[in-house]
This record gives sequence, C-alpha cells and structure tokens, in this order.
Amino acid sequence: RRNWKPQENETPPTHNNRSRAVYDGCFLERGKMMRPQPHWMLGFIQMNQLFLPSTLVALFCLVCNGTGEVVGKWKQFRKTFVNQTWAGNPYDLSFFGIFTSPTGKRIRHYGFHGGRNDWRIYFMPNELGHWKYTTFSSDGELDGLKGEFDCVESSLKGMVVQDPDKPNRWKYSEGGHLMPILWGVGCYRDGRAHFRGHGADNALVIKALKQAEQVGATWLHTCAIVLKQDDWAKNFPVEAMPYVPGKEGEIFNLDYWDNLNSRLDKARDLGMGHYVMLYTDDGLRPDRLGIAPDSREEMRLYRYVMARISPYPIVLWDTGIDISEYRNANWINAFTDWFIQNDPWSHPVSSRHGGGSGNVVPANQTYESLGGAFLPTREHLLSLYRKPIPTAHTDHWRIFISRGRWNNDKIRKAIWRCALTGGQAPFPDYSQGPFDEEQFLTGNKQIAIAMDFIQKGLRYGLGDLEPDDSIVRNTSGIIAAINRGKEVVVFNEANAEILVNLSSFDSAVLYNWLDTKNGRISTIKNMEPSQGEIFPPPEGYSEPILHIFRN
Repeated sequence: RRNWKPQENETPPTHNNRSRAVYDGCFLERGKMMRPQPHWMLGFIQMNQLFLPSTLVALFCLVCNGTGEVVGKWKQFRKTFVNQTWAGNPYDLSFFGIFTSPTGKRIRHYGFHGGRNDWRIYFMPNELGHWKYTTFSSDGELDGLKGEFDCVESSLKGMVVQDPDKPNRWKYSEGGHLMPILWGVGCYRDGRAHFRGHGADNALVIKALKQAEQVGATWLHTCAIVLKQDDWAKNFPVEAMPYVPGKEGEIFNLDYWDNLNSRLDKARDLGMGHYVMLYTDDGLRPDRLGIAPDSREEMRLYRYVMARISPYPIVLWDTGIDISEYRNANWINAFTDWFIQNDPWSHPVSSRHGGGSGNVVPANQTYESLGGAFLPTREHLLSLYRKPIPTAHTDHWRIFISRGRWNNDKIRKAIWRCALTGGQAPFPDYSQGPFDEEQFLTGNKQIAIAMDFIQKGLRYGLGDLEPDDSIVRNTSGIIAAINRGKEVVVFNEANAEILVNLSSFDSAVLYNWLDTKNGRISTIKNMEPSQGEIFPPPEGYSEPILHIFRN
C-alpha cells in the first residue's frame, strides 16, 4: 500500500470502497485484483477468472497482512494480554478495547480477567475487511496496546434480530425471517446439572446440542446465570457455578465461564445461541448471594456477562425469573437501558413480565418477553402480533412438571399457533422434572416436523405470511395465514372439513396436507381457485396443515 501508485483506469484502494471485498491490501473486484500484489502472483493467477473460496481468501490475507490473523464474520477474534502488575480484585480493573471497522465505525467492548496474569478480549466482527484495535485500561500494562486482523466470510447467517421493516417479526441479520425456538438444555435432572457443568467436548453436551439442532432450536437456556450450591441447585457440581463457592458476587469461577464459552462456540457453529436469564428467585435470588440492586457486585456481573457472552451472533437478554419479587420498576428499566448502551451488537433485551413475573414492562425493551404457563389462545397471540416488537414466550412450557399441565399435544398446538401468528418464539422445555425419554423423543419429532415445514416447506417464506382467519368459513379450532396471491397455510386443529376463500389467487394452485403428529405428507394436487373451496382432511390425518400455493 505504501508504494502503490494508480495506473490508468484504476481506482485507488480504500477501506471505505464497499463495492469490493477488502483484505488489507488485497482489493478484489470481479475481473481484476487491485495493486499491490506480490510479483510472483502476477504470472500465476488468471485474474479475469478469479474465484476465491474462503481458504484462498484466508491465504491472500496471510500474504497481504503480516499478522496472519483471520477471523470469520460473526465468529470471534480472541486476544490474551499479560499483566503482572495488577492489584486488588482483578474483575474491577478497567479494561476495554476500541475496534475500528473497515468502514470506520468505532466499537467499544469490554475485556475481562481470564485467570492468573491473563486478561482477554473476545470480539465478534460484523464487517468484512481489515480491523484495527487499541486497548484502554487503568493499568499501564494493558493500556495502549494495538493490533489488527482481517474478517472473511463465514457460513453463519448473522444475528437473530427485529426486522426493521416488519418490526413484529424475527429475522436473521443476513438472511430471511424465522420462528426462533427457545430450548431448555439439560438445566437439571434428578437434582443435578447435566449440561452447564461441562465443556463442548463432553459426550452429554455433544448429544444435547445435536438434539437441539434437530428440533431447530435457536436460543439455548441452561437455568439462570447466577446460582450457588443451595436450594434446588444444592447438588449442582462446582463447575456449574458462576462464582467461586463462598465468594459469590466477588470472584468468578473460571471453569464455569470457560465451559460456557466452549459450549457457545459449538452452538454458534450449529446456528444456535444463548437465552440469558440473569437471575432466579426464592432461595437463590441475587440478594441472598450478596448481589444487591445497583451494587458494585451487580455492575461487576454485568460487565463480565457482557464481555464473555455478547460477542456471539445469537443472544437474548432477560432479567430474571419472577423479577418483581426482588427488583422494582426503576431497576428493570435501568437494566434494559444498561444492556442497550453497553452491548456493541445490540442483541434483543427485555424483562419477562406476565404470569408470576409481575407486570413491569421495560420502557425501552426491544422484544416482548412474555411469561405465562398455559397454552396461548389465538386471540392472545394476535394481540401480541399487533405490538411493534417481536415476541418471545420465555416462560418454560414443561411437560414433566405439573405447572401449566403441558403435554406433547399442547406443545404441538402452541408451536403451530405461534408459527401462524407472525413466527413468535415458543419455549418447549423437556429438561426439568422426572424425565421420560419416550415423551421427549415424541415431542422432539413433532417440533422438528413443524420447524422443517417453516424453514423448508413454505414456498414463499415466513416473512409475508400474515395471520388471517377470515379466509376460512368455519373458524372454530382452525387458524389460517396468507401471503396473498401466493400461499395459504391452515392449521386444522378441529380435524374438520374446511371452506377456504382462494379469491386472492389469479391462476391455478397446488395443495397438499401435512400430518402434524407424524410428518406424513399427502400427494400434491392441482385445482382452479374460487371464492370458496371445500377441503376435507385426508382420512387418518391428525390436526393436519393444509398448504395451498401458487402453481
């Protein structure tokens, strides 16, 4: 770059030129590579046929950038710094980095103490190209350190966020709309933690992540972050505790946090992330662990959680179980505002309300975190759909405990009702209570059937499928959604003959049926649309989906 001079018809290289991918000196454009180039490459590459898979992009970065640091987009740049002069509580030492993106944006992110004399920064790049950073700290050994790295494409779809154009919908920041699923992953069973106490290489964790992937899970939940070995968590292993026992609020248990990061690394690469419920209630409420509202201990926790969890693409922030029992409205609003102000990637944040969680709705919440233990009605879901933010049903729908009287039939109904009311996020949970493997496997299968249809079966996607029961004549036990002129989906809970208005279609349509219990799919048939067409469900199908779409 320092010796580069423009030749005729060439554009000077700039990190702000968004028409080409930038890799610190390798400026790639269809048909040619901008200078500078190593001289040995000039006779080696046919630039008019340039094709760069990710491995070659990484190679070019190594050639052009002496640091050789290459990070996939939405993955993590990780750096460890040694500081031997620190004193006091290492978790109170001020340490953060300012990262400058290829387009000049400056992003501030917390570093954290990683044990002994190590301080670390985990950072998630969200732009392709060349990044630089500078550290800032109250400790001279950690202040003013500089570095750089290159960000290249990855296979990840980005963050799960509110759609700015359809604000009551969930979408990937670099992909289409989705119905996210919250999923309880082995929180506790028989009084012990079977997931959160291990790293990603543990056989049980590998199995649990595979099961979560099979059902299409989005946010994984492993109980509240803040616990100690007491009350219902008394038999949890030390590795499942976020603090060193006896030093709650003061000293973090690094085994827990390192294991958490390793599980989140694996979950991220499988397209999943973390539902972060910070606190729990009753005997494990934060006050009983020495974490009072707005205290030094609480601010220490906020910073550490932000440093270690926020640099993942799929994260959902929440306050705590039955939060109104131990925090007031001012605190709830302050929590939401702090996470909005200090999360470099602006993950969705709210505080669960409704049910036993109280009725305080954060003024600046960026999604609706809704409590309530019972099967939601269509009317209730429609009222949530009218809100200007997307909804996540964050109270567990648990079939192995009595609260809510859940079973697989209710879970299946709830999933389809949420799907056809804007893709609201449900929370099926098989991780708590006396475990029944047969029920678990049945539920997994039925959830996977629904998610497979939503992700792959819809011909025109979830984003334009609007809830509209008026297109069906007999609406008792039947709900419908329509993408006008393109697609109709009807959930026939009543197993009844239904009359559907197809007047929005201007040409022949195709249709078939899906059995929501076993995944059986009928033969696709062709028909001409009309003002009212009668559809009897196939014999033997249970609560089927009628799928009608443009030919």
